[in-house]
Amino acid sequence: NTYGLGFALYSRFDTIHGADSVPAPKPSPEGLLQCAREIGLENELENIVYVGDGRAARAAGMVSVGVLWGSNSEEKLRNADTFDYIVGSVEELRELLPQQE
Repeated sequence: NTYGLGFALYSRFDTIHGADSVPAPKPSPEGLLQCAREIGLENELENIVYVGDGRAARAAGMVSVGVLWGSNSEEKLRNADTFDYIVGSVEELRELLPQQE
């Protein structure tokens, strides 16, 4: 809780990495592959959904999702031709992801 947000954000993740803690930064897939290994999913890459850099996700063999609430326009995301899906809201993202019971 280094930002005083009042909740333990880091405890919600099994692994967290940035450009300074992986063998090569995005668009290299190495960071994504490192995370997959750390959570025991290195043999299930096609079942991993990565929201963000479509180039890295595709290179890693993961499903890539672009979001329209980020820093890029819809046109830019579509023209990149690196996303399996592009969603415009958190609700659309939820609908795309498998739900746990």
